[in-house]
Amino acid sequence: MGMTIRRNTQEYGLPAGIIEIELTAEEIEQAFRIQEKKYRLEDVRNAIYSAYESEQISEEDYEKIQDNEKFQEAVLDEYEKRFSCNVPENVTWEYALKEVLKEVDKYGTDDN
Repeated sequence: MGMTIRRNTQEYGLPAGIIEIELTAEEIEQAFRIQEKKYRLEDVRNAIYSAYESEQISEEDYEKIQDNEKFQEAVLDEYEKRFSCNVPENVTWEYALKEVLKEVDKYGTDDN
């Protein structure tokens, strides 16, 4: 089952009309997964900041990882491996962060 998105062309400075964009079920799923990952990476950044604020990680480590996408992806991967409905999410985030921090130096720095 697909979806059709309709847009008024005048909103984009075009002559009056309607643009229709059809998405397949696969495209909808892909868009969902992309957005879900963005939200999860924001969760990673929040977990990093919380750990820094509660002094669970040093300022030195915080500076290395706060904008390091490779490190954040690794934390997300660890979180997804460990996720269980029987464990509170914040506990899983803390564990995932601690595990990846053990090898923080292998992620270098991002110069984005």
